[in-house]
Amino acid sequence: MVMLDGSGSISENPPLTYAWSRNGMEFSTVMNPTVILPVGVHIITLMVSDVGGMSTDEVMVTVQNIVDTDGNMMCDPMADAGPDQTFDCVDLNGNEVMLDGSGSISENPPLAYTWTLGGMEIANMEMATVTLGAGVHEIILEVSDAGGSDTDTMYVTIANNGGTDLDGDGICDLFDNCSEYNPSQSDVDCDGVGDVCDVCPGGDDTVDNNGDNLPDCAYPPDIAEIIPEWKIRSRILICHIERGLGYTYAISPAFLNLHINHGDYLGPCGNVNCAELAVQSTALGIYPVPFENILNVSFETNQTGTASIRLIDALGQDVLKLEKIEITQQGLFSHQISTGDVPAGTYILQVTLPSGERITETLVGVK
Repeated sequence: MVMLDGSGSISENPPLTYAWSRNGMEFSTVMNPTVILPVGVHIITLMVSDVGGMSTDEVMVTVQNIVDTDGNMMCDPMADAGPDQTFDCVDLNGNEVMLDGSGSISENPPLAYTWTLGGMEIANMEMATVTLGAGVHEIILEVSDAGGSDTDTMYVTIANNGGTDLDGDGICDLFDNCSEYNPSQSDVDCDGVGDVCDVCPGGDDTVDNNGDNLPDCAYPPDIAEIIPEWKIRSRILICHIERGLGYTYAISPAFLNLHINHGDYLGPCGNVNCAELAVQSTALGIYPVPFENILNVSFETNQTGTASIRLIDALGQDVLKLEKIEITQQGLFSHQISTGDVPAGTYILQVTLPSGERITETLVGVK
């Protein structure tokens, strides 16, 4: 591979146009082209022209074989880190940058790739994604094969240049989780909407199934447009707020507006809450939710012995109590409970492990 350079050409009547040719055949019209040439001697002609006329120049290129001790051809690869990249908005969580070395060339494959930043390796694949903060980053790609190695450099610039910040909180609008001033970007329920703009704390403000640019949790769409996850047969799940606590109920659609006017919201309580998601991922696995005739409970445990399961109603009374459940081996434990006689309502499921540790979860039953 040969890199040609016509940047030394001069014109008093710019702009210049470029025409590179070999053996009378034009192969490029850019100032600094790259061309692959076979072994041999080549005469390359550059013709430049402007409104004042034209001129030509020639260069001789000699391509030779380099062989190893076994007589195999050994040519250096050519690294290509791709074009420089510029981000006009800074993401507080870091900007994702795609590294692409697929333009690199080798006559002795396979190629090995090493991407470095500040002398530290950040990737070792042809293509990779890395997360970078604000600033100008010099990233070097080194490729190597049996013939040798080569490097190429690309620059990544990340800054709030040209990106809009309409609320003036220092967060570029492209990444701002709220259209109002909120420099902390706090989002307690992890629904992607900042707390300053969150109208359904614990609910999912990002759902807009009817496309009216308003969150469905606070501005319910027509019943047919409510997402399936918020419906149970002919009933609708809502989060009822009472004395600062949330209770998930399955209600008739006729009462939906009354609940919204009361300050409740559409959808189950805490359906995108960070803390609740974390607990569920490490504690109880429960399905179906809401339950009807059957409730399946599973959890990971490193204990063996006797456990118990209780289903407790809103008055603190046991609706179901299974006291002697034997856990015979460590790992995933599963148990199925018959709930056909349990009336509709909100319940607390309590699992007591052999060690006495208790795990609880709030559930909704429907009929």
